[in-house]
Amino acid sequence: MPVEELPEDEAERKRLFGTYRSNRSTPRPTRTLMARGAGHPFKALLDDCARRGRPPAVVFTILTRAQRVIRLSEPDGSAASWWLLALMEDDTARRVGWLRLRAETATAPPEDLIQEFDSYPLPEGEDALRDALTVMAMQTPWRPKTEDHERVLLLLGSQANGELARHIPELRARVAIDGVDLVVEDVPADSSTNVWEKTLHRALKLGGAVLTALTHEETSGWRIVEAIRRQHKDRRIIRLSPPEVWSVPVLLDLLRQHGVLPGLSARTDRRWPEAEPELRAGAAEDPRPAPSLQRTVHEAWLAKTGSGSNGDVLVPTAHRCNHSSRAWTRIRHGNAPKKYKGLQRYLMRLDPPGLMIRAKLCTHSGCGLVWLEYEVSVPAVDPDPDPDAANIDGRLSMPARAPPFMSRWP
Repeated sequence: MPVEELPEDEAERKRLFGTYRSNRSTPRPTRTLMARGAGHPFKALLDDCARRGRPPAVVFTILTRAQRVIRLSEPDGSAASWWLLALMEDDTARRVGWLRLRAETATAPPEDLIQEFDSYPLPEGEDALRDALTVMAMQTPWRPKTEDHERVLLLLGSQANGELARHIPELRARVAIDGVDLVVEDVPADSSTNVWEKTLHRALKLGGAVLTALTHEETSGWRIVEAIRRQHKDRRIIRLSPPEVWSVPVLLDLLRQHGVLPGLSARTDRRWPEAEPELRAGAAEDPRPAPSLQRTVHEAWLAKTGSGSNGDVLVPTAHRCNHSSRAWTRIRHGNAPKKYKGLQRYLMRLDPPGLMIRAKLCTHSGCGLVWLEYEVSVPAVDPDPDPDAANIDGRLSMPARAPPFMSRWP
């Protein structure tokens, strides 16, 4: 792509600006800036670049024909900015140019819009360029501005985390320059801890693809995978084949094989749409089966014996009530946060810990009885399970006696 030379004549320059302003392939932040004040702030920005020694033609080419346009969030969580990159050709060589544009293009003064700018001859080979971009991403540290349903989750077991822990910043930077916001979670080996519970909650909050770097023996990580699969049936789960040694190059190769890392796209108004169908259709996965888990469903009747900042204290009780189904309400974090936290504490203290399926609270005056249905998962011991044996084939069984309100369950 040649560098766009700016006309000397003001009328021709104005017509050129109007052409790019109405072109949908022009990056959205640039179109917004060109539409502001009849284009005068955009012209003032180019004039300011000339005063600072920044080539106006190079800046104009990046702003109007960037091949990468990524919305970035700052490290302190403040307002995001736009990162634009373009590959160009001038009279001497191919060049790469990039700049960081403030997000407040509609209000900021023209001289403050470009926060960072650089342009240099393109290094020999694509790998050298990617290394240079990775260094820049690690220094700031930048990451794409994405929603929770777009973020990719990587679950690291103890073995993978031991080999990759100090390389996580580099890994996140290398995938960030491809527009992928990677969330890396180190899964604790003990699933009865509060740290594991918080890891589970963060994993369930996301909605993008899930990558697992787990061995078959790391059951605490597979319990998180099972919870994700049950709550988000449409989330893509990719099992990464454990290599001899986990490293950043090996992991990047695995991500490319599974279509998580797309290639450079010439589209500037969307984030690499050509990779989305492959991600939905499913690339080749690890043929080895996930570890066999024996899952059983249990019920418990609980009563409140106290309360604290971490929720109610709930203990098993032999008490039962015969109140009508209208008196029972479903327990969620939004309508009964203390009861919900108390249930999570109760489940984490079980051996092995359980996962809540559903729970209800009797709201009849003076009652407060809690009914809980939960799942327990442990590694299957029998390598050749009896298909007629209850709860060994991996299917969930219902409690032997359902509570009186079960017929009205939503």
